[in-house]
Amino acid sequence: MVKKLPVLIACCVIAGGVGASFADDDDGATAKRVRGTASGWVHYSAAADLNDDGFSGVLGQSRGKSNLGQFDSSNSGDVLPWDGLSFCDSGNGILLTYGSSSSVIRLKSGDLIYGRLSETIPSTLCFNIVDNVSYSFELHEDVLGGTGRYEGATGTMVSIGAGRNITAVHATASGTIEGELFLVGGDDDD
Repeated sequence: MVKKLPVLIACCVIAGGVGASFADDDDGATAKRVRGTASGWVHYSAAADLNDDGFSGVLGQSRGKSNLGQFDSSNSGDVLPWDGLSFCDSGNGILLTYGSSSSVIRLKSGDLIYGRLSETIPSTLCFNIVDNVSYSFELHEDVLGGTGRYEGATGTMVSIGAGRNITAVHATASGTIEGELFLVGGDDDD
């Protein structure tokens, strides 16, 4: 039986930042580059078994800084059971695929951004089977709108990072993000 692994902090780092760039598209929407960092914690929970495989999923919280401003993020996610064949490039880990993830980012302004696991780009987690506590991840999410200036926003985000299990039901992690948001109505204020 494969131990349930941390999958979520990647979601937790979904709003990044140092610097932004803007460009208008033909629809009048503004494309906004996003970059940043975040760190937080994960709690393994049967309530977050989003793919009904009998293993606990994860719930997470993080805090970070980005060109969108400071933010807090709440997340849930789950990985698929290991296929028994996929290993990490490092040679010391098993490669798992995300089966689900969702996130809500609350910016300092109070505006929200909603994200969900990309259906077109695979997201993976590499769990180190040598030390049995560390992991790395690459999570791709689609932006599904939000509130305030992010209402109707679309786009993509990729979170890359690493973490460590600290107990059987808790982990910590940190990472970076890059992505692009398309804001409806060409809102490009910082």
